[in-house]
Amino acid sequence: MNMPVPGASLVAALRPGIMRPNWSMITLSGARRTLQRRLEAQPDGVTRWSGLDPDHDHVWQAILSLFRDHGGAPDATAVAQAAGRSREETQRALQALQARDLVVLDAADAAVVAAYPFAGDRTGHQVTFGRRTVNALCAIDALGVGAMCGVDTVITSSCAWCQTPIHVETRDHGLAVRSVTPADAVVLYTLMFDGRAAQSCCPSTVFLCSDAHLDRCANAGHSPSPGDRLTMAEAFEIGAALFGPLLRKHSWPNAHHRRSV
Repeated sequence: MNMPVPGASLVAALRPGIMRPNWSMITLSGARRTLQRRLEAQPDGVTRWSGLDPDHDHVWQAILSLFRDHGGAPDATAVAQAAGRSREETQRALQALQARDLVVLDAADAAVVAAYPFAGDRTGHQVTFGRRTVNALCAIDALGVGAMCGVDTVITSSCAWCQTPIHVETRDHGLAVRSVTPADAVVLYTLMFDGRAAQSCCPSTVFLCSDAHLDRCANAGHSPSPGDRLTMAEAFEIGAALFGPLLRKHSWPNAHHRRSV
C-alpha cells in the first residue's frame, strides 16, 4: 500500500524529477514517522540539498563517483580531472558544497575528507561491492550506499556496546535487505545536529546487536543525544530514501514492490 508523500517542505529537488528523500522508498510506518519528525525538527536536512548550482552539482557527482569507483577520498586535482573543470572552478565548487555540508574538506581545503554517505577514513562501517570497499559515515549512510550506487552490498560493522560483528547484505541492486546477522540487530538514529552532520549526528548513529545493548548503551550515557531505535528494515528504508537519489539523473518508479527481511 502506497503512503502519501509529505509536503513540499520535506522534499528537496536535487535535479529535475529527482527528489530527496525519495519517499516512495518508505513503506514502513516507523521509518516514515522517524524521518518525517527528523526533517521537521531540522529543516537544514532538506534545504541544504535543494537549489544546487548545476556546475556545483556536476562536481559533487564527480566526487561521489570517485569514492564509488576507487574506494577512497579524492584530492582536488582528481576531482577537477573527473569533472572536466579547472582547478579554480573546482575549488569554488568544493567551497560551495562544504558550505551546504554536502562534503567535508581537509584543513587546507585541498582534499575531500568525506562526501555523504562516504568517508575517507575508517569509521567502523565498511561497505563492500564488487572488489571495492568504502567507508561510510554512519549506520544509515552505510545502508544507503547500495541504493545510491545501484549495486548489492555487504555492510560490515559492530555493535556500539559490545563490538559483536554485525553483517548486513542487500539485494536487488541495493534496493532491499537480503540478510542481517545477528538477526536482532538494530540501529540508533541520533537526533544530535550542530550544522555539520559528519561531526555531530554521524558518530552516534550506530548499529547495535540487540535491543538489550541499545538500552545499555543509552543508560550508560554512551549515546550523547536522544535518538530513535530503528529495526534494520526501517533504517535501511531511510538510508535508501536519503541516498538513493544522489547519483540519479532521471526519475525512478515507485518502489512499493520491494520487500526487506
